[in-house]
Formats: sequence, structure tokens, C-alpha cells
Amino acid sequence: MPVEVPLRGWRSLRLLRYGVLAAIGGVCFCQLPGLRRSPHPLRAVAEVETQEVDAQLRNLRDLASQGLANEAEDALYEMIDAGVKPESLHFSAIIASCAPNADVDRAERWLFRMKALEVEPTMEVFQELMHVAAEAGNPTAAEQWMNEAWQEGHEPSLQSFKYLLRSLRKSGDSVRVETWFERLMQMQLQPDMDCVNEIIGAYVDQENLEKAIEWKAIAKRLGLIPNVDTYKLLIATYAKMGLLQEAEDLFDEMQKDRQEVPEAEFYALLTGDGRSFRPRETVEEWSQRLLDAKIDIDSETYTAVIGAWASVGDAAQAEDWFARMMEEEKATPEALAFLVDALTLSGHEKGIPAADVWIEKFQSSGQELTAKVYAARASADVISGDFEQVEARMQQMEAVGLEIDEDALTVMLLAYGYAKPQQTLLAEQMFKQQMLRGKVRATREVLEALRLAVGGARCLQLRRELQIGSQKKSPDAAIDYAAKSAAGKNQRPRGRSRIWKSFLPPEPPAKRLKWE
Repeated sequence: MPVEVPLRGWRSLRLLRYGVLAAIGGVCFCQLPGLRRSPHPLRAVAEVETQEVDAQLRNLRDLASQGLANEAEDALYEMIDAGVKPESLHFSAIIASCAPNADVDRAERWLFRMKALEVEPTMEVFQELMHVAAEAGNPTAAEQWMNEAWQEGHEPSLQSFKYLLRSLRKSGDSVRVETWFERLMQMQLQPDMDCVNEIIGAYVDQENLEKAIEWKAIAKRLGLIPNVDTYKLLIATYAKMGLLQEAEDLFDEMQKDRQEVPEAEFYALLTGDGRSFRPRETVEEWSQRLLDAKIDIDSETYTAVIGAWASVGDAAQAEDWFARMMEEEKATPEALAFLVDALTLSGHEKGIPAADVWIEKFQSSGQELTAKVYAARASADVISGDFEQVEARMQQMEAVGLEIDEDALTVMLLAYGYAKPQQTLLAEQMFKQQMLRGKVRATREVLEALRLAVGGARCLQLRRELQIGSQKKSPDAAIDYAAKSAAGKNQRPRGRSRIWKSFLPPEPPAKRLKWE
């Protein structure tokens, strides 16, 4: 008579394929009638070729490095179907796949499953759990896994401390990050520059450059040499705070100390990316230095330089750089949006036709437009207050399957605000509709555009009605409204878009530090 076995989910059936008896949450698994099973399952597993197992492990690790958790799990189940019993290394790879998405709960569920299958977790498993906690900015979980690893007889390694330091950095705890660095030293572990970078990162995240520079000096006293990540953290922060001369000095110091030509992304830190102010002469100097370096320029750097030229209103230079980008087949929709924005706002009679030509060339190359490009193309209509034309462009965008995002919503609200007479009611309705959908974030630019369209008092009323908070981690961060909806839980804040900066009030100049 067949034995009835309660199962938790259809995938649990796959665990029976290799004849393992496991108890998960009080549910017992055993061999079911009708399933083909080797009379000697352990021997069958032992006979699996080592090369095949190694290939499966490499595949899992490759998927994990890309953050493809679902695909990694499917690959594990297929391996089980093939008669291979997963070991600790396989579960370690599955847990590692949770790190890019910072999915702590999912990682912990896999630890529970491997223990239920009587697979003992190794130090590598605990380190991957700490890795996930680090990416989630969860130092409590990171400490928990370090302690549990210790109780299981695994001494914390240097990598374990790195993950713990990263979790503290991401949580903004610059006090405890120093404390744990001291504990690392007390355990007679030799820190490397990556450890120090986590501390420097914790301080630059708070724009505390005095402490960041102090730790750079501490690293040198410890016999450590600042690496490219060290300089990237410091140069980016100096530039962000408007301390361009200090950023340039660090760039020259890096080039001198390391005796090598910096990568293209370092030049982009100085040119800017269109989201923060740079004087025209700075953009010109560093974009030329980038060309003179004769190094490979990646898509991200190209996009940043084009954004920088667009931000200073030089459409011709933006067009030249985009032409290089197209020639090297590295063009991105974001770079196209910067170019279209610059051309449509240039005031030149050939600006808009040129923008349309580049859009057509971009599409002819096999790439698709994004909502940011459609929004940039509507810049001229915003200035003229032709809200009906802006609506038509947004409808055209939706007709090809694109949804309204923050850039598209901003341009529509600005169009309603610049219309004569102002279309206050339409602006309010559009804002409410998009906020209640839960897919668009109430960014700073969206709220400033709303303020222009409906007035300050009504803007504040709407924020209260929709329970949109005003507390932000930084001026560039999004209002935390998306977190209130299921659709927005996994969205991450992004920097300010260059496209609509010309329509918004000027930002106050960054305060300079007073160095003794």
C-alpha cells in the first residue's frame, strides 16, 4: 500500500530523488513508490565524475556572482534530479546568490534546509551568510553568523571581519566599525587595505573627510598601500562636496604613487556626470586629459562625460562624445537622453532635428529607447508650456510598452506648471494617480515640479494626504514612499537626473572645509 508523505511545496519532491531521509519542520520524507531509485544511492553518488560535479559547482558560482538566485536554485534542483547529492560548497554558492539582492531571509532558509539534510555548514557557508548580511547593511545578522561559526568550531577569518566591517559601514555605524577593527588586530589577524577602506567608506558616506584622511594615514603606518578603491572613495567625495582642487591633488598623488595610468572612471569623477556642478573649464580639462591618456573608455565613463558637457550647456561637445560612443558601439539610453536634452535646450534651430536624427540612429543600431529619452525629447515642449504635446509624447511612450517613471512624471508636472494658464488640477490628478500606483518614487525633482504646478501649500497638503515623508538621507535621495507599496520594496534610491535641473531652483553652493 502506498505510503502517504506530506510535502511542503512541489520542489520538496525533488529531495527524494537521491534517497535522503530528512526531517524539515517536523515533516518526514522517505522513498515514494513509483520513483526510480538505484539500490545503492550512495554508491551512485560516489560514481559521479569529478569533472561533472566541478562544472556544476562552477555554474552555481557563476549564477551566484550575477545575483541570479532563482536560476541558481533551479540549477541545484536539476543537479539533484541527476542523482548528485549537494554538499556544503553547493549550498554556499546558493547562499552567495542572495548577496547581490541582499536577501537575508532567503539565505537563512537555505541554511535551514542544508542542516535538515544533515549537511554540516563549513566556514565558507557562514562567510557567505555574513556576505549577505553585509550587503543588506545588517550588522546584527553579521555578528550572529560570526558567533555561530565560532561556536561550530570555525575561527573567524580576515574575510569574515571584512564582511562585518562592511555591514557596519552600510548601516552608518562609524563608531563600531573602528571597534571591530581593533578586535581584528587583537586576534593577530593582519588587516589589508580593503579592511581600512570599509572604515574610510563609513566616514566618506557621512562626508567626514577629516576622519577619512586620518584612516588613510593610519593605513600607511600599518604598512598598507592605498589602492584604487581608496582613492576612488576619497576623490569622489571631494568632488561631490565641491572640493575640486583637493580631488585633483589626490588624482595626481594616485598617479605618482601607483606609477600607472588611472582607469577611465577616475577621469569621470573629475569631469562630473551631469548630476553635480562642475565649472566648464573643469569639464574641458579633464575630458581632454581622458582623451590624452589614450585608454579604453567604458560606457559608464562616456555617459558621465556626455552628461557633464550637457550640464554646462555645450551640445556640440556632447554630440562629439556621443558620436565616438556610437562608433565604438558603446552607446547607452542614458547617454542619448543627456544628448537629446542638450540639443533640445540649446536654442539652436538645428538642435531639435539633430536630436531626432540621433534618436533614429540609436534605434537603427538595435537598441531601445527608455522613458528618460522620451522625457528629454519633451524638454522644448516643457519650456513652451505645451502640455498637450507632452501628454502626446508620453502616450506614444506608453504605446511602445514603457511605463511612466520619475523623469516622465517630472516632465509632465513641469509642463502643467509652465502652461498658461497653469493646469493645476491636471497636475494634482497625475501626481495622485502615479503615487497610488506605487511604481514611481516621490523624488526631490518630482516634488519640486509638483510645487511649481500646484503651489507650495497644496504640495504640502498632498504629501500629507498621501503620507509621503520628508525625511531623507541626503538631498539626492528619494522620498521613502515607494517602500509603502509592494511594487517599490526593492527599488534603490538614485542620483538626481541632469535632465530637469535647468527647470529647477539652483542648488546652494557646497560648504568648503577649513583646513588648518
